Amino acid sequence: MVQRIQHSYLSLPQHNKCFALISDAPESDVKRAIVFIHGFNGSAKGTWTDFLSLVDDPQASGDWWEAADLFFFDYQWILSFGSSRTTH
Repeated sequence: MVQRIQHSYLSLPQHNKCFALISDAPESDVKRAIVFIHGFNGSAKGTWTDFLSLVDDPQASGDWWEAADLFFFDYQWILSFGSSRTTH
């Protein structure tokens, strides 16, 4: 059986509630970075929870993901866009 390449969790402390899953493949084999952004009415971790458990599951995902670093960003929608609304 071929050993699947996994991902390692990396906290991004400079960005509150954001994190990355970095491929354990050799750096020269990593071909892509995928960015997930959520913040309307959820969170980076909460919205993508099922995906996080599936990305390294050989039954659910293909080899394509092994050569990818994944970045999950969260932002507060109401703080970014809510204050720009005006009422008439």
